[in-house]
Amino acid sequence: MPPRVFLALLLALGGAMMASAQLPSTDNEQNNQQEEQKVMTDPAEYEAYMTALNTVDPAARYAALDSFLKQFPDSAMRDEALERVMDTLVQLDNQRTAPLRQQLRARQARAEAIARALAGRPDNLSRYTQCGFGEFSIEESSERDRPFIHTVSTAEGNREIEAFHGIILHVAYQGTPFANFKAERLGNSFYKDKQALIDSLQTLGAEPDTGAVRPWPLKMDGFEVYGINRKKLAGDVLSIYLLFHDADMTVVTLYLLNTPRETPKFHTLHEYRVLRDLFLKTYTTCTGPIIGAPR
Repeated sequence: MPPRVFLALLLALGGAMMASAQLPSTDNEQNNQQEEQKVMTDPAEYEAYMTALNTVDPAARYAALDSFLKQFPDSAMRDEALERVMDTLVQLDNQRTAPLRQQLRARQARAEAIARALAGRPDNLSRYTQCGFGEFSIEESSERDRPFIHTVSTAEGNREIEAFHGIILHVAYQGTPFANFKAERLGNSFYKDKQALIDSLQTLGAEPDTGAVRPWPLKMDGFEVYGINRKKLAGDVLSIYLLFHDADMTVVTLYLLNTPRETPKFHTLHEYRVLRDLFLKTYTTCTGPIIGAPR
């Protein structure tokens, strides 16, 4: 390369490098401006902000950030403090709900384990009807041997209940209708559905003419029992009872009926309660050992 051409190239390259060095960076200017805007000149403001950032406990950190924002609403670090507040709230929510989520996971794991244990076995819901009912008799029965969904109403809205198998019975006392009975095996979301059923019953029990059974729940021969009763002889249904058997994810629902006017079997609330208690005792005393026995 001729010396003159080389020299020209060298001068051109040197000029470009000097020009590049002299031109200010737009990004650097923006960063410097942002840093200048976020400078805290008040020592108290700086100390309050740093104290909040260095607070380990989420509840205390939230309180410190909230105090900082109220004391210095126009702080240069206001946006950053608000972001920290949101992050802290998320951490607090996770911290507060962790035990509940752990409990739900444990219940779900138990339900799945029960489902696996029951898989491949014949569905023995019929054992819920094998007990003799004493003075009561089964007048009609039907069965649903395929999965199905039904809806219950709770204070939080309607909830869907999934069941794998169901048996429905109509029970009479001395030839007159007395109880509509259904046994259901629930799905893998047993504990969630169980709570929905309890919530639904509790909602019904809050009506002025209805009262919940105390204690809530009752323990009766292996069943966990929840019930509500009308305070007087009125309407078609006088009582509703839920009998849960967690070991095989089943629930028995009992609708105990008012006596027909044409052929009454009780005339006072006391007479009804005696008959109701007789039915519950007869059923749970006999059925409890049956379903609790090894299969």
